[in-house]
Amino acid sequence: MTDPTPASVKRVLSYASESIFVVALVMVTLLVSIGTFVRMNRLTNVAQFLPENTHAFVVVNAEDYLESVETLPNLFEDFLGQSLEELPWFKRDLALAWIDDEVLQFVEVNSKPQAKIFMDSLMIEDEVMISHQDYKCYEVSQPSCYTFRGHFLVIGPSEALEGLEPGLEADPNYQNVRNRLPYDTSLFAYVNADLVRQDFLTSLGEMSIWEPGYLESVLQIFPAYGIAVKMTPEEWTSESFIPVDKSVLGGAAFFHPKVKYHGDLAQFAPEGFQFEWSGTELHSQYITLMSHLEKLNSAASIVLGEEIQSIWAKHFGAASLEGFGPILDQEQLIAWTPNESMIWMLEIDNEEDRALALSLKDYFLASYKHSEPITNEKGEVLAQNQALDASKVDYKGDSYIQITANGVPRYFLAVLDDLAIASNNSEYFFETLDRWNGRADLRDLSQIRPVLLGADQSLRLDMTIYPESHIINLLLPGVETWINSTKTFDDGIYSRSILLY
Repeated sequence: MTDPTPASVKRVLSYASESIFVVALVMVTLLVSIGTFVRMNRLTNVAQFLPENTHAFVVVNAEDYLESVETLPNLFEDFLGQSLEELPWFKRDLALAWIDDEVLQFVEVNSKPQAKIFMDSLMIEDEVMISHQDYKCYEVSQPSCYTFRGHFLVIGPSEALEGLEPGLEADPNYQNVRNRLPYDTSLFAYVNADLVRQDFLTSLGEMSIWEPGYLESVLQIFPAYGIAVKMTPEEWTSESFIPVDKSVLGGAAFFHPKVKYHGDLAQFAPEGFQFEWSGTELHSQYITLMSHLEKLNSAASIVLGEEIQSIWAKHFGAASLEGFGPILDQEQLIAWTPNESMIWMLEIDNEEDRALALSLKDYFLASYKHSEPITNEKGEVLAQNQALDASKVDYKGDSYIQITANGVPRYFLAVLDDLAIASNNSEYFFETLDRWNGRADLRDLSQIRPVLLGADQSLRLDMTIYPESHIINLLLPGVETWINSTKTFDDGIYSRSILLY
């Protein structure tokens, strides 16, 4: 039977099929190349060698670390008396693992024979290397023993090396954490919070520090912690995950957010704060935490509840915290500086919420004791309480409440149709009011917008206010700002962070 298809159509179909085949071949090659590149840049899986009772471990890409921030200490300069990065057999990754009270060091190698020659060269003359079944120890010159696992040289005390067997990688908590975080990063750290919690409680007892129990109880909910960090010279970005042990909560979720968080209030707040938090459902989170704590440790629940109620009563007296819960669940921003200047912003949805926000002013006037330092005849500095008075004042068409102490303006409150603003700093208060009403430029949040996407709350810390001797500057010298956002799921808490240098 003669094929009725014209020759021209056959040629077009032939060209099309050939083109599709070429495109498919290119796509497959590209995907394979990308996959190979990603695998090559992944941190080496140290967990496959670690026992289940590992307290914590961290693995880092030495190349990224050394290139990221010049102010950081070089962790590779003194490796058994030599510079690790200059040794030809050192590949790239370095890890530390804490098992009970011992520390193991993992060094990735590209040549086990060369690494073994180096380790043997550390012996002094006439020294004997003591060989065990799975590791070797120095007789005199070195305090450690060594062995090999995969592409790693492992160094540590004999007790820890004897317990070095697979187990951690199969642990459900570890798998839950690791699978929630990216693999193509510069650093990964994991903490077994259950084991660390016990060490924490033991250390408190040894230091005779009393812990009322709510911290220990809350830590029961979170059995593990993991963080993955990507390092560049300009910033470090990280993602972390804390799983929730729902069995501790009787199968209930730790917290299930219901109010969507937008993060819009930060663009109206002034710069210059050390601490800045914004989020939603603050009251609901408090109620949920107290409910969980009541089941875990009722005595601790009472202690924590009394502390929070005391702080609330100091500012708002007889006002019921539960009664103001609806407005405290709206999106809000709280920020303050080291000199105790603060600002509070609260979104208002309806007239009822507006009335509640206004009524807080009356409770504040009746309850809060504003004090000023005075010096008596003996030269002693004392705190003297001063009465508060409130008056309504106009500012560029807006009406706000000015609260004075001894005739001096101390606090400022504006309750607008859809926003409440309160501050003890007039400059911050009027700057926020101007920005809200379009009389001043908004803050540029473009750098942190990606961190806020999908979050339930965010936190910003100015790190420059800490002295050089502070532990933060010792651990992370040169860091200027830390920005963090969190997203709460039924089975855990996910966070994104940026460290800006």
